[in-house]
Order: sequence, then C-alpha cells, then structure tokens
Amino acid sequence: MENRKSFDKGGNHYWGILDYFKLNSKLSQELNELFHTPAFQLDTSTISSRVLNHWENLGLIQPFRQGTGGWRKFSLIEIIWIFIIVNLRELGFPLERILKVREFLSKSIYVNPDTPFPDLEYYCFLCLYKKYPCYILIFNNGQSELVTYPEYLTYLNSQTMFSKNDSYTTIPLNHLLESFFEDDAKPESALGIHVSKEEAELIIQLRDSKNKSVAVEKDKNGLHQLKITKIEDVKSNIMQMVSHSENQDIVIKVRNGKRVDIRREVIKRNKN
Repeated sequence: MENRKSFDKGGNHYWGILDYFKLNSKLSQELNELFHTPAFQLDTSTISSRVLNHWENLGLIQPFRQGTGGWRKFSLIEIIWIFIIVNLRELGFPLERILKVREFLSKSIYVNPDTPFPDLEYYCFLCLYKKYPCYILIFNNGQSELVTYPEYLTYLNSQTMFSKNDSYTTIPLNHLLESFFEDDAKPESALGIHVSKEEAELIIQLRDSKNKSVAVEKDKNGLHQLKITKIEDVKSNIMQMVSHSENQDIVIKVRNGKRVDIRREVIKRNKN
C-alpha cells in the first residue's frame, strides 16, 4: 500500500495547539515537565535488558542515562511509546515497520518556526485535560495518524483516506494513559454527557459545509437514520459518486446541455 496523504484535521486542530501551548505558558511548562521528565524505570522482568538494548540500537527508544552505563530512565512519552511497541509486536508488526510508525507519531506541528509541538503530546493533552477519546490508527505500511473520536468518524467517511481494502490497527490512547492516571484519562464528552456513536455522527454531519440539510428519524432505540442532502460539484465524476454510498438518491439538473446542479440525498441507517 502506498503512502496516503495525511488527513487534514482543519483549522480547529491547529488553533487548539496555539491556544493551549503557545498562549498559556504555565500550561506549557506543566505539560513539558509531565511528558519529558525522565522519572520512569522499566521492570526488566516484563521487557528484558537484551530487548531494550536492541530497541535502543535500532532507534526505537530513546532513554535517558546519567553517566556511562547508568540505569535507563524514561519520560512519560517514551513509556507510552514502549507500550505502543509492545502492542504492535503482539500483533506481529516487524521492528522496521514500527520504526516507521514512530516517525509518523513524532511529527510536529510548529506554533512558530522555532517551537515544534509533537502531535502525540497534543493528543495526550486532549486525553488528560479535555477528556477526549483519542486513538492511534496504524496502517499496514507503518503510516499512522492520531485522531479524536469525531476525527475518526470523519476518517471513516472520507473516500480519499480510506478504501474498503485498507487494513489498519486501532490503539485507544486513553487506555495506555489509564495505566498511569486511572480515571483522569477516561474519556468524556466535551459536553459532559455521554454521546453515542450515532449522535457523534449527527454532529459531524451538521458541521460538514457540503451538507445542505440533515434530517433525523428516530425510533424507540434512538437515532434510526440520517438523510443528508449534499451539494456536489457539477464537474464531479458521477460513477465515482455512485460508489460512495449504497443508499442514496442523485439528482442532476441540466440546462442547455450543461450540468448546473447536482444534489445527493444519502441515507445512513443505524445498524443496531
């Protein structure tokens, strides 16, 4: 599988980084100490010294050592990364591919030319401080993306990012952090109430600028289906459009032999 273009998470993602890390110096200092202080040692009965040596030589882990031959100490971010390695090794990922995963997860957003902020740290912040459910998506070629749950739903609806044949592994970031922070890392809705998958889908569709309208049908179990009217580009490939959804109506208006309007009514049914 070829490398896919990174998913554009929109302006809110980058403004969030500016708000929380550039404009709030106290929070920046707290996060830097939390994520980067080398305060952890690994139990070698769980991961042997030989394995840790091998991973360090490959560049998979970057421990802190005080003096030559000193004990390895790890920051919280490195410990989280080690947990990710263990998860992926249990799933059969080779070390070469895991190294590529690290490259993707280490990518940074620059709040200014001199201040990089790695995406992994930002999503750890969202888990701990904002109580957002966050996930790591890892594709078979090693390409990886960090996403919140709403971003994950957007991924699933993005034809350019996913195809039915793509295989990927999902690791809940909150679960990794719960090993250290217990309830502090458990996700909540940004509204402070439980939001079902179907309700989250509704919110995402309401925010999509391509949607002209969104109609909701309910039954005794909750949201039954959504009817979403989308305005499409008149130059769109109709056959490709047909393949986007199994349940849809497509209306094409033609004037003087030219398309002047294309609208799709997509029906999304709750499978539960």
